[in-house]
Amino acid sequence: MENEVLYNLKGEVPEEEYTIPLGLADVKRAGRDVTIVAWSRSVQVALHAARRWRRTGRGRGRGPPHAAAARRGRDLRLGAPDEPLLVVEEGWRYAGFGAEIADRVQRECFDSLDAPVLRVTSADVPMPYSRMLEKVYLPQPEKVVDAVKQVLYR
Repeated sequence: MENEVLYNLKGEVPEEEYTIPLGLADVKRAGRDVTIVAWSRSVQVALHAARRWRRTGRGRGRGPPHAAAARRGRDLRLGAPDEPLLVVEEGWRYAGFGAEIADRVQRECFDSLDAPVLRVTSADVPMPYSRMLEKVYLPQPEKVVDAVKQVLYR
């Protein structure tokens, strides 16, 4: 789950040991349109996409946090989602963590879903070593925003 691209990322770091137990999540930004599940470098991609979504004026995330988003952020095992779910990962579409998350949510919360769980993943090809091809290969904020529009039927 460690991504060497994150090594140059700067930000606040807690002085004490900081861990997130398995099965729990760290809510980076609460909103009301869609819940995006991401990890490692994909968290940065999802945050960039959330900023773009908000700037377009299409996002409704300006009010108080949606209770379901906050609940799901604390524990992915609790209850059914009240808003669409999008999973963003750098891995391939098949047999990854995102596939497991999407499967569990759709099996355990199917009757409460307003839309299918969507996933934004890397292309199903070997990793390229050209910067231009990497942008096409890896999830990008634009692809996440497009998936948000799709899951919201916009």
